[in-house]
Amino acid sequence: MSNKAKIREEAKKLNPIDDIMFRKMAEESSFCEEILRVIMNDSGLIVLKSHAQWVGQNLQGRSVILDAKCQLSNGKVVNNIDRIVRQTGEVVNNGFEEIYVSACVKDGSDVSELMDIFTNDESYNVNKYPVTSNIKKRYKQTKEGQSVMCEIMERIEQDGRKEERERINKLNVILIKQGRTDDLLKSATDPDYQLQLLDELVPEKE
Repeated sequence: MSNKAKIREEAKKLNPIDDIMFRKMAEESSFCEEILRVIMNDSGLIVLKSHAQWVGQNLQGRSVILDAKCQLSNGKVVNNIDRIVRQTGEVVNNGFEEIYVSACVKDGSDVSELMDIFTNDESYNVNKYPVTSNIKKRYKQTKEGQSVMCEIMERIEQDGRKEERERINKLNVILIKQGRTDDLLKSATDPDYQLQLLDELVPEKE
């Protein structure tokens, strides 16, 4: 199977819980508004401004933060409703009000039903959550949507390979400057040893 074919297969497995799809879906304020109304338990909530920040370095992480400015039904304007698809079940006292939502709890609540759409390949609820369901369907079931997901995944993969090549080049320079020719030769033929040297001399960015 070619690399492009593998990416296409992986793209089909994506759901809103995954950073790549969530970030793309969050470009539409109607999606942000729908999910925040459920999470904040405020049917009158209005999203004034939203931005999905992705701080991840790979395809597997859970690192999207939804930074949203909203007006609640009581007229109050609030900022930084973030990490909305993560769960610890505890309140973090850091000056912000953060809401953590479980994607695992199945209790029949509105949030639980929404999270089922986020995590389950076949789960849609067009009547109750039309925006989330339709956008998810677009990216999972249409040729155009799948193409978008594949392009994003290919770009991330290419960026990752470029970053890895840059790390290896830096490692080689360090070894040459230190006169460690034996280590240089060994790392070129022993991937495990090369990883060991990379971790030691050129650690990944956090």
